[in-house]
Amino acid sequence: MRCIQHKISLLLTLFIAPGGFGVQSVAGENQIQPKVIAGRLFTISQEVADNNFKKVIEQMEELRYFIKEYEEPPANDHFFIACLERLNRYLQTKDRETELPIDFSRIKQVRRAKIKSDEEMGKALYPRATIESWECYSQQDAIVLLKRMDTIKARHPWGVVSKSPITYFRKNNEIVFITPGGFYMLHPVPEIEDFIKTRL
Repeated sequence: MRCIQHKISLLLTLFIAPGGFGVQSVAGENQIQPKVIAGRLFTISQEVADNNFKKVIEQMEELRYFIKEYEEPPANDHFFIACLERLNRYLQTKDRETELPIDFSRIKQVRRAKIKSDEEMGKALYPRATIESWECYSQQDAIVLLKRMDTIKARHPWGVVSKSPITYFRKNNEIVFITPGGFYMLHPVPEIEDFIKTRL
């Protein structure tokens, strides 16, 4: 009986001790936990899991921007699908090779917010924009997708990709796209970009 109690005590010690089999942290970093999705093995840290995109967008009230719409659609429901369709229709008219789809299997979650300012720029004209986030499974996935975007941008005039100018950047495992309501709103975009980069 004493032998059994000793074994149970040893197992509990291993489970809760640093370096044992339980939850642990390494050098102050968040614990990395494996996760299998669609046949792929990912390691997702707590930092990745605790995405704060919506919170940051809500904080944009400091800049007098307010959320008009917010959604978290499936990973394959991102705005760039329509952009690629538009581009490929153009390429087909030129008998050129079309671009392949974005590999959305690298995207964990899409988040999309439409914002509008209450500060009038002109007669009944208010700054507005759509901000979309692609939270990827890892930083490497985000880097791959960012390079894909850069390649498309370098290959083709942006006017055949999108009717609107689009600003995008990567922060850790996340890519954020800012699509202003029109060319009239290009001036406020850098302020929005800096705000999100700082808070995200």
